[in-house]
Amino acid sequence: MDGPRRRLPLEASVLLGALVARDEGLLATFVDLVDGGLLRLYDPAVTGRDNEALLSRIDAEPERYAEVPRYTRMYRLMNEFVDAVEDDHLARLLDTALTSREAFRRFEGVLAAWPQEHDRWVTYREEALAGWAVAWLRSVGVEPDWELPLPPEAPLAMPELLEVALLGRDQGAGVRILEASSEAEARGQFVRLARQLCELRCEPFQARTLRGRNRFARGGIEIRREGARLVLAVLA
Repeated sequence: MDGPRRRLPLEASVLLGALVARDEGLLATFVDLVDGGLLRLYDPAVTGRDNEALLSRIDAEPERYAEVPRYTRMYRLMNEFVDAVEDDHLARLLDTALTSREAFRRFEGVLAAWPQEHDRWVTYREEALAGWAVAWLRSVGVEPDWELPLPPEAPLAMPELLEVALLGRDQGAGVRILEASSEAEARGQFVRLARQLCELRCEPFQARTLRGRNRFARGGIEIRREGARLVLAVLA
């Protein structure tokens, strides 16, 4: 919507919940474009209350209320999250969950056994929902009074790609080697090095493409995983 936007107080958690209809029996949610209130329409079979008064209120001033659209990209969002998962075993489990019946429930069930990855998924999902919600609100002339959630600041660390290049064992001819403590650790480092190489070249990266592979090359730089050893080489 063109023109100035109204800055309104909005309950972020309620609005984000409306996007995915988390509340049982929730049929629709409307934003009051005057005061920022959120009106929720529930299934009478669940609440035991009819919606006539609420519907009459909305029908009387249709220009005042905007129905919150449902978020329809959740399945795609889950696939995008899996693309960034570095642990092969977990990624395969999540892929299987997404191709099964009750994919959403099974996806959450798999992540329940991986607390750190589950937390990462929740953050990823909430940030995506918040960004989508803000874009929709602006399209109806509203500027929310809450900011997009930001990840906590972390101390800067040397990228592993640079660490291997600077501190890896020099094998001559532009080759550096780094020994990991285990093959599993080396696998995770291999994926992270490949990701950092793509970021360095401003190219998209998907961890999914590395499954079953032990070699990755871009722009004259090759990364190899040999058991618990990582090899970084500058190709001639």
